[in-house]
Amino acid sequence: MAKYEALLAGLRLAKEMGAKQIQIFSDLQLVVHQVNQNFTANDISMTTYLQHTQHLLTTFDAYLISQNQTLPTDSAEARRIHYRSA
Repeated sequence: MAKYEALLAGLRLAKEMGAKQIQIFSDLQLVVHQVNQNFTANDISMTTYLQHTQHLLTTFDAYLISQNQTLPTDSAEARRIHYRSA
């Protein structure tokens, strides 16, 4: 649920900033697959988060969601990427 909360917060921020196209990176494969409609949400709370996410995504002209691969071994660079992804 925390991953969906972070995703929703990022989508709201991007919408407020007037973004039309976004690229989303998630470190949770389940979220990526649910948003891409490869997996279904099985419980009511996940279904609710997924519905809110899909609704917000319709406000963008285009989006791409994918799973983060691995962070760099350099801790400063990894922190920078982690910070930017939030």
